[in-house]
Amino acid sequence: DLRRDYQISLKNGPQMVSSVNTGVPHVVVVVDNIENAAVVEMGREIRLHKTFAPAGTNVNFISPMNKGIIALRTYERGVEDETLACGTGAVASAIVMAGMSKTVSPISILTRSGERLNIYYTEKNDIYSARIPQKFHGFTILQLSDLHLDGFIDGGEKLQKIVGSLTYDLCVITGDFRFLTHGG
Repeated sequence: DLRRDYQISLKNGPQMVSSVNTGVPHVVVVVDNIENAAVVEMGREIRLHKTFAPAGTNVNFISPMNKGIIALRTYERGVEDETLACGTGAVASAIVMAGMSKTVSPISILTRSGERLNIYYTEKNDIYSARIPQKFHGFTILQLSDLHLDGFIDGGEKLQKIVGSLTYDLCVITGDFRFLTHGG
């Protein structure tokens, strides 16, 4: 789902973006100065842009600092505001930056909270390690990330059926988990 360097039309003119799905959809916008990024205003406009309808997207603003270090600010859908950190956004930003600058792993992401996340990656889809015990060969992990069930019309029943139909050894829920009841 990686799409690099394409243009979308915004109210203030065209904007170059990249996008990737890291479990949830993310748009990455490269800016010159991270402090001057219009995270809430532009983030909301991109999040609701017709290109990303109907689900919308998270929006990450990145600014390269030094070799292998990127400053990141994220507008997160569901929260509908800037967040202090977003793990899937950090991964999306690292993927886009790696492709743009041929930066080698790891890429260090400086989040708005001031914490640094180191993103390690490989260009291959399969990762092998002699340190993984043989008994884990074929072990399947299902990762669910950034579950905002209040955004589902059916309250997540369809998702529950899909997950229930899958075969996996371990299910891990990461990122945000929100389920708000309406009317109370």
